[in-house]
Amino acid sequence: MSFSPPQPPGSHAVGQERASRLGRLVILGVVLGGIAVVGLQAFHDHPARTESLYCRGLFPLVRALLAPLGFLPFSVAEVSLWLAAAALVLKLFRVALGARSVVGRPVQWGKAVRRSLAWVVALGGLGLFCFEVTWGFHHARQPFAHHAGWTVEPRSVEELADLVMALAQEAEAERAACLQGFPGPDEQAVGFSLGGGWDGDPSLHAAWLLIGERYPVLAGRAVPVRRPLSSALMSSMGIAGIYSPFTAEAHVNAQVPDTQVAFVTAHEVAHGRGFAREDEANFIAYLVCRASLQARVRYSGSLQALDYARAALARADLGRARELEGTTAEGVRSDLSRQAQFWRSKQTVLWGLSASANDAYLKSQGQTAGVASYGRMVDLLLARRAALRP
Repeated sequence: MSFSPPQPPGSHAVGQERASRLGRLVILGVVLGGIAVVGLQAFHDHPARTESLYCRGLFPLVRALLAPLGFLPFSVAEVSLWLAAAALVLKLFRVALGARSVVGRPVQWGKAVRRSLAWVVALGGLGLFCFEVTWGFHHARQPFAHHAGWTVEPRSVEELADLVMALAQEAEAERAACLQGFPGPDEQAVGFSLGGGWDGDPSLHAAWLLIGERYPVLAGRAVPVRRPLSSALMSSMGIAGIYSPFTAEAHVNAQVPDTQVAFVTAHEVAHGRGFAREDEANFIAYLVCRASLQARVRYSGSLQALDYARAALARADLGRARELEGTTAEGVRSDLSRQAQFWRSKQTVLWGLSASANDAYLKSQGQTAGVASYGRMVDLLLARRAALRP
């Protein structure tokens, strides 16, 4: 005959009440998650309404509500993430400890699994709803080319090669401007380090003001930029920067090479200003860097644009790409090589998992090309070049 320890008075009623509350939370999560999915699809079907109702309607209000978090001297998103991870570990420890402390009574693993799945569904639905409302609906807005009045269309390989040559010359000129005043080709003089402040740095904020006058759709509330303490973890996952929509904070990996810092910062701030598509955030980062009065910032933008354009040309015509590589200034090639070497040195098994998760996320938001959409930045570079051509 087995022995079951007596239950505390009222414990059954308490358990039922908890189960009932969890059930209501699951229903709420499912409903709100469904609203987010349906809303995203509806916005995708009507980009003009997305601009008026969300981008210029709800989103500015959300940013205004989250703005006070930007005055804190630390990343609210990072602190919250680590606290949540600690709470999860503590909860698992307590569950395991409680399971061992029960003598003579089988552990109800099935019930524990069901409760865990219920929490996942509830929090997942609530999280999805908050994500879309605070920022995610921007994936359905009209493309930047529409606002700029440009035509994005297939271009010839020769046009792409011309773009590569132009960007190489642009980068070479900006690199020379960075080194002015130094007795020799001081490699340490090339690059940009964040000095703090809104939009990452006063010089970047000034560039955003200038570009906002040229393209009004890029004007808006400044974004707080953080240098996460967990930058080493970001590097191990191949992440240069990340934007937190729940706290309206842009995060720039503190280990990123100096020549990439300004570009990555402008990219994440572009997300914070309402441009969710990766290809557009890359292109906007180039525009912002080019608008800066600092040669180091302009060089960062030109160097990264050259990197994307060269990669696109290599995919289209490898022989032509190799031919043009030899005409690029040695210092510029050296900086590109240094960047590539840095990221190769940080490769871990987490890179594949991170890339797969990012690919799935992009596709869930309507970017059907997944991570391949990063390459479409070059289409915008070509469209701008064609529009500026006399």
